[in-house]
Amino acid sequence: MWGGYVYDSQMPELRVGGQRYIAGTVPGRIISPGVAENPNSRDVRIWRIRRDYQTVDLAAEAIDVFKALPRPHPIAADSLAALAKIADSLRAAYARDWREWPWQKGAPFYDINHNGVMDAGEAPGLFDADQVVWFVANDLDAQVLLTTAAIWTVGLHFTSYPCRQLAMPFFPTKFWATPRRYTNKG
Repeated sequence: MWGGYVYDSQMPELRVGGQRYIAGTVPGRIISPGVAENPNSRDVRIWRIRRDYQTVDLAAEAIDVFKALPRPHPIAADSLAALAKIADSLRAAYARDWREWPWQKGAPFYDINHNGVMDAGEAPGLFDADQVVWFVANDLDAQVLLTTAAIWTVGLHFTSYPCRQLAMPFFPTKFWATPRRYTNKG
């Protein structure tokens, strides 16, 4: 949730928005004042990368995906083959997200030469994390805002990128850092 005074000559000045149990935002960034990206565009999605996607055993993730399938779901006679197929699709998705990483939209990357462009030899990532998830959303859709009890858009988009360290020597659990950047673009 967020709230604050917005001085854009529209009333009311005090506005709130965000997420509760239901999302009060829609996918995509704001590309010009009051205009958002098409949320159905192929490059408006949740992006996931992990450095070791080419070699890691994705069986545990495949099991999580399998468990999350809608019920009832067909269970293949050969469950190992079904899990292998899911693992292959996860690996393909990681490869696609690595290859198409949207650094131009603000997705984090290691900008070694500090020129703001992801050049050859630079890679997607943040905080030396093993895995990064990135997305951008906005609050321009007034109908969606009504689901969170907000009435007026702020004209805001935000990016979020949870990170995971897979090998933390002092913590047996996963570590997540979630920095967020808020930008008034409305």
